[in-house]
Amino acid sequence: MQIAFFVLGFLLFIGLVLIHEWGHYIAAKRNGVEVEEFGLGFPPRAWGRKIKSGMVLSLNWLPLGGFVKMKGEHDLDTRPKSFGAASLGAKTKILLAGVSMNLIVGILILTILAAIGMPKLIDNQYTVPADTKTTKQFVVFGAIDKDSPAAKANIKSFDQVLSIEGPGQTYYINTAKQLHDATQKLAGQQVTISYIRKDKKESSRVKLLSKQDVINSLKSDNHLSPGDKIISISGESVAVKGKIETKNLTSDSALYELSKNNDFKNLDKLKITYIHNGTTMEKTGSLIPKGFLGIVPTELQVRRSTWSAPVVALGFTGQLIWLTLQGLGHAIAGLGSIIAGFVTSNPTARTNGQSEAGAQVGGPVAIVAVLWGGGNLGVIFVLMIIAIISLTLALMNVLPIPALDGGRLAVTLFSRKILKRPVNPRWEERIHGTGMAVLMFFVLLITIADVKRFF
Repeated sequence: MQIAFFVLGFLLFIGLVLIHEWGHYIAAKRNGVEVEEFGLGFPPRAWGRKIKSGMVLSLNWLPLGGFVKMKGEHDLDTRPKSFGAASLGAKTKILLAGVSMNLIVGILILTILAAIGMPKLIDNQYTVPADTKTTKQFVVFGAIDKDSPAAKANIKSFDQVLSIEGPGQTYYINTAKQLHDATQKLAGQQVTISYIRKDKKESSRVKLLSKQDVINSLKSDNHLSPGDKIISISGESVAVKGKIETKNLTSDSALYELSKNNDFKNLDKLKITYIHNGTTMEKTGSLIPKGFLGIVPTELQVRRSTWSAPVVALGFTGQLIWLTLQGLGHAIAGLGSIIAGFVTSNPTARTNGQSEAGAQVGGPVAIVAVLWGGGNLGVIFVLMIIAIISLTLALMNVLPIPALDGGRLAVTLFSRKILKRPVNPRWEERIHGTGMAVLMFFVLLITIADVKRFF
């Protein structure tokens, strides 16, 4: 079923591109502007056919979206039925039509999902509590640590865990906490893990890590030797608000206890005081929690609403827009660090910038990878991904980025409203041509980063 859901998701993604361009096409026709070409993908052209109206339908080699080519797209063009000759109001409608279509489709899909079952993807995901019911809750394996018990047992990401059976006891798993509690109680023992993979129930026999194994692993991550004795740890959490002081943690289990007491969230900027070969030393470290099985669990919920489904869709749309803008801000900050790193020859700034930017953005490869992973979880997760992509396309296209819809509109409005004259064709081509070149450059960088990330 994963392949079928992936194909469905891929076709729906192509549908989003076509719907976006169809919005431009319909708006242009209704405002008397002639459309010369309706293309899927960016040139060079792979195939084209002229239909009765004279418009060319085309398929193009670069899988980066689509386009509608209108007659006379320069703002100074005055020929009949040209884009340039259209009124400012008509141009605004045409340029925003694609964004509007993606916004409508995204909200419509979310409304349907809210009514039949919407996956919970963020901690504070918007809902109407009085009209919301959790219909399904389960845990899937996320990242698998190399050489961990899970890796040795051939457990894969997206396997849905059902139960863990130890000597005389079976623990059924519906939450990430249940998984942690079960593996903690069975630490160091031989267990049987039951899970679902590609709609088939399977099981694996594996020996869990002991508590001392986990402690040694945490110490190794911070370049501490197994014989080093930790005296104290204090640090500031980057995952939760507030300061964490661990004054009473004076044993080798300090890192593990700190991890457990902080609900196994990542900690950074930890000041670790320890004894090495009889000498008291201090260093700054971090804590990426480790478990007894060696996996990062992902807890998934599906929630359903009735009368409030449209409200839930709108509320989540607002959250998604805000999160996307935040992510874009982090990506831009990361880009600034990359540039500063190159200019100053600072490898740390460059590396940190690449990590920051790469974590916030994704290109065609990332979309394929996400759709492939979503195919493991079922059709509602695929639809959720498509809805998010649709809303993201709407947001990104409305931003004043040269070459995109929002950038073209911003240039036109600035020229018409501020400068009180049409856009000079030469400057129009330079602005949007430069914008497209920069976008292509970033798509190339993002694709390289995605290949490294997913493969």
